[in-house]
Order: sequence, then C-alpha cells, then structure tokens
Amino acid sequence: MTLWDSVVDELFFGGREKKAMEQAALAAAEAEACAPVCELVPAKPMSAWDRAVDDIFFGGREQAALAAAQAEVSVPACGEDPEADADVCAAESEPIAEPVKPVPAAPAKPMSAWDRAVDDIFFGGREQAALAAAQAEASIPVCGEAPEADADVCATESEPVTEPVKAVPAAPAKTMSAWDRAVDDIFFGGREQAALAAAQAEAPIPVCGEAPEAEAAVCAAESEPAKEDSESPAEAQPAGEAEPKAYDFDAAKEKLMALQHKLQEAKIPMVIVLEGWQASGKGTLAGELLEGLDPRGYSVAVEGLYSDDEDLYPAMHRYWVNMPKQGMVSVFIGSWYHDLCAMLVKGKHPKRSARRLKQIRLMEQMLLRDGAVIEKFFIDVPAKVQKQRLKELHSRKMTRKALTKADFAQNKHYDKWQAAYRQVMEESAQPGAEWHLLSGEDKKAAKRTLYETVIASMEQAITLRQNGDRSWDTETLTDHKPIPTEPIATLETYETNLTLEGSYKEAVDTAQKKLHKLQYELFRKGIPVVIAFEGWDAAGKGGSIRRLTSALDPRCFDVVPIASPTAEEKAHHHLWRFWKALPKRGDITVFDRTWYGRVMVERLEGFCTEAQWKRAYEEMNLFERDLHRDGAVLCKFWLQISPEEQLKRFNSRSENPDKQWKITEEDWRNREKWSLYEEAVNDMLQKTNTAYAPWTVVEADSKQFARVKVLETVIAAIEKRLAEE
Repeated sequence: MTLWDSVVDELFFGGREKKAMEQAALAAAEAEACAPVCELVPAKPMSAWDRAVDDIFFGGREQAALAAAQAEVSVPACGEDPEADADVCAAESEPIAEPVKPVPAAPAKPMSAWDRAVDDIFFGGREQAALAAAQAEASIPVCGEAPEADADVCATESEPVTEPVKAVPAAPAKTMSAWDRAVDDIFFGGREQAALAAAQAEAPIPVCGEAPEAEAAVCAAESEPAKEDSESPAEAQPAGEAEPKAYDFDAAKEKLMALQHKLQEAKIPMVIVLEGWQASGKGTLAGELLEGLDPRGYSVAVEGLYSDDEDLYPAMHRYWVNMPKQGMVSVFIGSWYHDLCAMLVKGKHPKRSARRLKQIRLMEQMLLRDGAVIEKFFIDVPAKVQKQRLKELHSRKMTRKALTKADFAQNKHYDKWQAAYRQVMEESAQPGAEWHLLSGEDKKAAKRTLYETVIASMEQAITLRQNGDRSWDTETLTDHKPIPTEPIATLETYETNLTLEGSYKEAVDTAQKKLHKLQYELFRKGIPVVIAFEGWDAAGKGGSIRRLTSALDPRCFDVVPIASPTAEEKAHHHLWRFWKALPKRGDITVFDRTWYGRVMVERLEGFCTEAQWKRAYEEMNLFERDLHRDGAVLCKFWLQISPEEQLKRFNSRSENPDKQWKITEEDWRNREKWSLYEEAVNDMLQKTNTAYAPWTVVEADSKQFARVKVLETVIAAIEKRLAEE
C-alpha cells in the first residue's frame, strides 16, 4: 500500500485493508508449507461503526464482500477431520438421487458516479476493477452446455407454452435527494440524474391483472363500484377537470425578476402603490413582493417616514422626488392617497380635498404620458380584524412605538374612513392607473394576486414597447381643461434700448436694502420664493442674479444653474430635477435657466418628441400652479436684447481673455438659429403666461436698466404676496 492508501485506510476503515493484506500474505506463506487442503481462517466480523460507514459511503459493498468471504469458507474433505465431518462423509457415501443445481450468483450491483469518483480518488480504481471482473465471470448458461446447472430452465423451455408468463415490472428508480442532485450537477454534469430519468421513463406502468402482487390495492379499488359523492354540488370536482395546482411562488419570483431586467432594458419606469388600512399588512406584502425583485433595480418610499423637512415643501414634493427613473421600480408603502382620505374624513376643506384629488390625477397622468407603468393596490381588512391587530401590535414592546394615536383613531372612525377610501378609489381610477383590491385577511391569496398583476403589467408594457407602441406619448393630458393664460406681446415689439433715468448706484442700493428686509419677513412667515431667469445668450442673466443675491442673507437662498440634463436627469420625467431643487418655506431659490428648456433648446435640437414638448406647456403650468397654491412667490424673467447687441457682446467676450470662458461654440450656433428660437420663445410666452406666474420681459440692451428692473419687479411681487397674509 502507498502512504496515502495507508492513511485513508486508518482514517476511514480502521486499518482493515492493511490487516487483510497482511492476512493474505500470511495465508500465502502457510499455503506453501501446509497440507494440500487447508482450513480457511474465518473473516473478522465488522463493528457497528464500520457497517455505518460502509452503508453511507460505499452502499454496503464492504459488508457484501465480507458475507461472500464467509460463505466461501471451505468444508473439510472426508477423512481429514472425521469427528467434525462424520455426517458430511456419511452423506457423501450415499448414492446421489438427483444432481445438485448450483444457485446462480446474483449480478454485481453497478457503481454510481459518486462511488466511482471516490474509488478513483481514494482507492486507485480497485473497486471498479473488482466489479468488472465479477461481472465478466457471471455467465448465463445455455441449454445443453451445463445441464446440471440449468436443468429446470431447459425442461421448462421444452414444455409447450400454455399461457404467456407476464413479467412483474421493475420497481421505479429511487429519487435523488437535493444533496445528491447538487453533487451530480457540480461533479458529474448531471449524468446521474439523466440516467435516473431514463430509468424512470422505461419503467412500465402495470395493468390490472399483469402484476397483482404489486398493485392489488389499485386493482381492487378499480373493481369496486363507485361510491356516491358526499360533497355538495358546489364543492364537487367537475368530471374530467384536474384539481387546481398550488401557485408556484418560486417560479413567479424568478419570472418577476427576469421581467424586471427586461423592463430595465426597455427603459420603462414602474410605480407600485400599496395603500390600505393601518395594520392591514402593507409592509408584509411589500416585503413579499421585493423578494422577487433585484434590489439594485427598485426603491422604497414609506408614508410617514419622510424627513421632517418635507413639511416645508409643497405637498407633492415628497412623491415627485421619489419617482423612478427609466428601468427602475418605485414601491410606495402608503402614498399620496392617505393625506387625501384624511382630509375627506375631517371634512373641513372640501374644496382643498377636491383640488388635491385633481392634483394627484394629473401627476399620475404626467407619469403615464412619460411612459411609466402604474399599479395601485388597496389592502382591505374588516374593522374587527384591524382592531385586533392594533391591540396585538400595541402589546409588543418592539412594535408599540410604531403605532400612533391616528392609527387607533382610524379604527374608531372606521365607517368614515371606509367611505373616504371608496370615494377616492372611484374618482382616482383612470386608464393605466386602476385600483386592485387585496384581502388583508387572506395573505396568501393577496400575495398571489399581487404577483400575477405585477407580472401581467410588466409583460404587457414590455410587449408594447418592443412593438414600437408609443400611444402613451400624447400631445395633451387627458381629462383636463387647459389652464387659461394672459395675453402678452411678442418679442419683436419690445424696445430693447431703454435706459435708466437717475443714478444707477443709488437705485440699486435702495432696492437691495429693501429686499434684504423683505427676506426676513418672508422667512418669518414661511413664504418661499422662486425666481426664474431665461433670455438670449449674453443678455445679462448672470449680472442681474449677482445684484439680486448680494442683498440676501446667504443662509436662506440658493442659486441653481441649469445646464444640459445629466444621464440621471434624462432618465426621469423632465420636471423631476426641478422638483428636487425647490426652496423650503421661507427660502429663496434663483434658477439660472429653467424648465422652459423643454420648449426651446430641446424642441429645436430634437432632444424630445414633438408630443413631449407640446405637452410640456401644460405640465409646466400645472407645476407652477402647485407652487402658487403652496403659497410661493413666482417671478419669471425673459431678458430681451437685439441681435446687434448680442453680436457686440460676443465679440467683446472673445477679445477679453478674462471673459472668454463666457462664450462657447454652442452660443454661436444658437445665434445662427435666432429666428427659430424667437418663434419658440413667443410660443412659450403665449402658452405659459398665467395670472399666478406671469412673465416679465426685460429690455436688456442696457445692463443697468435691466438689473434695476429685475430688483424692482421681485420686490413688488414679494410685497404683493405679503399683503395677502
């Protein structure tokens, strides 16, 4: 034996292999010296531990070999040991009445792939060699060649056949465990499973009468008369109809994740809303859904867990900033509907609640028209069930802190909340954003409906997108009357060469001091201000902004420069990046270029579809109306200069090394499209000049005149808003 074989023999077999080799060598030595017939030494019995190891790792082959060795112990010949074999010798002296038929040896059991691997690694293939030799020696006798061995067989073959003998079908192959399948997949490429499947396929199905011993119970059952069905007609299974299979959630999760990745490839955003009663199981269902989604492709927003700062922003801000980008899924556990229902339950401001409902419908429409998929679910539970669950949650220390007085108040006023939920679900349902009702009592059924609905929704969206269907990209928002606008003159009618009368420095100083005082008043009353600057390149936007902000406390204002959208911003709705940049109550935000780029540069350069920029006018009006209704002051400026003044400033910047950074190749290209931009700007002014967010066209050939006009316009707007308080 090699050193490795010796170690394995000691660790796994207690040294039996080594002892067997020593005994074999001793027996060989004794055989040369002893009498012609020597008595074999009986094999040593195996211990319980050895038998267990043999059963687990080697299928009992060690024990079979031991039994065979014991059976081969020779019987002493007559005369060698008369005391021991008197009976045997006496029997041998009697005449033989009938030839003794040796029993054929049982065929050796084939080794599995795992056993062969173990044998190759640990025993050098000796086990397989022995098995091959045993199989080669097991020959089947042919009639006439060995009459003593096969007398019965030949006799049977010579008799006339009266009735065909029906063979008993082989027992089906034993199924493999999960561990065996894993080992087979990893080490043997699934060959063991393939062989098992083939064996099972070849196993014939017994027919009644062919194998009565194997299927007595089945045949007996078939022969008995059918008993009357004790079930009611409603519960009875229809004839020929199979029992419904249990829903395979594992398969559903795999399918859901595969669809999620296809959704990413198609750049389709998806919004999933889980709304319902407190303690109805929204969080549990959300967790069940997220098990089937790739965590790199979704985000979760929970109603009631937003930061305290969210109360300082417009009501829809917290939802807009959590909307998904293309290819992502946003799951809202609780949503914009909860606050609306609370307003209806209180019943104090019916106009405000009606306004909020329309605001929600329009937000969902904007998302749908931008290609998003929306699925809304309501989890319903009876009042008694909700009350019991709230008690259980309150009885546990871990969950008690998560409850609020409002949760118990909802159960107390269950009927009012139920009426509010029904009203909201009826009035907010629209094509592409319907409601699905789930039972909070039957969690398994709710989970199944949730999975089936989301999977079907994803499949439909992907199919439509692959077929090039863009029916969602419409020029208008449906079910909405456009916001009326105020008349405004076209750009070519403005005299751009107006100049300032009086001292420029004195006018600026006076305006800045006044603005400084007004800022603190705004902060004290919590009134936000949004100042938007648009205009021709080199019109003086930056200079006007500097004169404006130099009068303000820097802790309460922000300047947001708007350039071409980043990849992240392009993947969202075009207003998403502006919702993120809005000021808190009491703060001022200045936008250096704005959301109106959608209907100017994006329109002219082909960065969006025609339907998108035409729809954007109304979307921007709605956006500004939300800000106005939240109490914000809105000032929108267009700085108008003549083409001659623009060329003069372009040349000045090009010639001044300290100002060359202000001029770019894109500025020169845009100048060549002056007439196209002028048309686009006029459309913008006409379609977005609303009473609550009017445009101010600033004649800006004179920088001093323009800066003072901007300051005075902002001051007038703030004073008007403060007067309304």
